[in-house]
Amino acid sequence: MKIDVLMKYIDAEKLPWDYREYVELVGLEKTLEIAARVGGTHVYMEKLSTILLPAKRAYIIDAFNKSKGALNVRQVARDIDLSQETVYEILRHRNDKPGDKSGWQQESLI
Repeated sequence: MKIDVLMKYIDAEKLPWDYREYVELVGLEKTLEIAARVGGTHVYMEKLSTILLPAKRAYIIDAFNKSKGALNVRQVARDIDLSQETVYEILRHRNDKPGDKSGWQQESLI
């Protein structure tokens, strides 16, 4: 269906509440594109904090390497909203590889 023909007739404020939330975030046109693609299915989104775990770990290790071991752990922890202890834990396990017998699991480090 050509939604663009109907755009001027769609009142976003009369859409269901979940649609209105998406309209606030990405606009009406993008919301309708999402609905066309996944409408009728259950859509689940992980918490953003979970999705960011690998990036936070990479950020900490990169900051450590760039600081040549003189990392300001307090500042790094504040920058990415983690505790200092978690930053230290990640640094302790920075060379562990997935599948090692050491029990490394990224999720358990954050």
